[in-house]
Amino acid sequence: MTLKETKLSLENEVKDYPYTYEKPFGNAGSYGKLIDFLYASVMSNELSLEEAKEWLYDLYNKQDEENKSVFQDRVDVVITAFEYLKNHDKLK
Repeated sequence: MTLKETKLSLENEVKDYPYTYEKPFGNAGSYGKLIDFLYASVMSNELSLEEAKEWLYDLYNKQDEENKSVFQDRVDVVITAFEYLKNHDKLK
């Protein structure tokens, strides 16, 4: 999937399934869409990783503080893992 497609997929997820909003990593559908977006962000050159995170955090900007903190920590962990794998030629 392209970065544009993954962004649209996440936007639709938030709109169509609002019950996943507070804990998107806790829902299988949302989890997959987040992983697709983060993978596409790391693999493409369309956005810097900071811009990608900013876009994602803006999409989920109405989370309560506790869920926001956990969400952002998990995003950072996944991006770090994908970057490591990319830098060691383990991602295609």
